[in-house]
Amino acid sequence: MKHHIFGAFKQLPKHKRLLWLLVVLAIFSLAVAVFIGMTIEPSELRIITHYTAYGSTHFYRDQWVYMISFIVFIVMVAILGVGVSLKLLRQDREVLALLYGWISIGLVAMTLITYIHLTRFI
Repeated sequence: MKHHIFGAFKQLPKHKRLLWLLVVLAIFSLAVAVFIGMTIEPSELRIITHYTAYGSTHFYRDQWVYMISFIVFIVMVAILGVGVSLKLLRQDREVLALLYGWISIGLVAMTLITYIHLTRFI
């Protein structure tokens, strides 16, 4: 197992585009996680967390602690994005690895947009 992981990292410098994409993914994910972590404010107000379309429109409200799950999600997307991209590279599928890296960056960006929308930060 250790051989496969280190083998994928040794193969990465040969593919500059994927290397830079994964570096951008890691830096962007870290920046968004820090931004969200710095802007979370404890309060007694409840925020909208879920939406369902069963019957009429229903909004559920939850505590501010829910916002911490955004940070956990971003970290998971970053780790899995790098891992799956390296796995695809190991299987000589560089185009799919690049696509998966861009999809991971898109997921982080959509998470940031959702967070901003929920908190009305901007």
